[in-house]
Amino acid sequence: MYLWTTGKQGFTWNPLAGRCGHACSYCYVQKMCRTQYLKDKYRGAPRLEPSAMKKDLGGNKTVFVCSMNDLFAPNVSMMDIREILKKAKKHPSNTYLIQTKNVPRLADMWFDMDWDQVAPPKVIIGTTIESNRDFDFSFAPNINDRMKAMIMIHPPEWCDKMVSIEPIVKFDHDRLVEIIRDIDPNFVSIGADSKHMDLPEPTREEVWKLIHALKSFTTVKLKSNLIRIAGQEIPEE
Repeated sequence: MYLWTTGKQGFTWNPLAGRCGHACSYCYVQKMCRTQYLKDKYRGAPRLEPSAMKKDLGGNKTVFVCSMNDLFAPNVSMMDIREILKKAKKHPSNTYLIQTKNVPRLADMWFDMDWDQVAPPKVIIGTTIESNRDFDFSFAPNINDRMKAMIMIHPPEWCDKMVSIEPIVKFDHDRLVEIIRDIDPNFVSIGADSKHMDLPEPTREEVWKLIHALKSFTTVKLKSNLIRIAGQEIPEE
């Protein structure tokens, strides 16, 4: 999903099997499940995947945790969340990207101090903000709840915050910029719908206006799939 979590820089790690409870209409996971193994892995209730839990996570990499699921989705047990985080903690030189749409649940764990007991020391906390508008895409917490929870989390120096605007859909410029500014992320990643789900997308001009506005106060990483909307070659970061 991100170049900075692939190759020599890092990798994705998917120790959580089962279907995500958010049931996002644009989710790419079910479209990617072409083999019987993946179909079996990502159906049914969330559960730990034994072979992934035995994986050597190495060190000095950026690891995207549960890129094919949401670790903090409401149907994931707290026991499984703790086990995955404890496994990551055994490889403390890695930086772990934990991206969730259920930021309120993550924030509860953060403020209960349970986070410090079980989580790895270097983490990027991320969430998806597709727009400032609440489209009926999923059962995930609405945009306002995600925003409020991200604002409440004030990470220490070893923890970054990021926002993924992907898939980017129709938005109100001033309000979306205000939301991102209030969250105060270390960086923002912007991408488009790459699975052709016929989503309500912004215009090229709206996208570039947003990019320039966000660059005035944070780092912006553009995904190559944005070229379809942006209309020019984009060097993915």
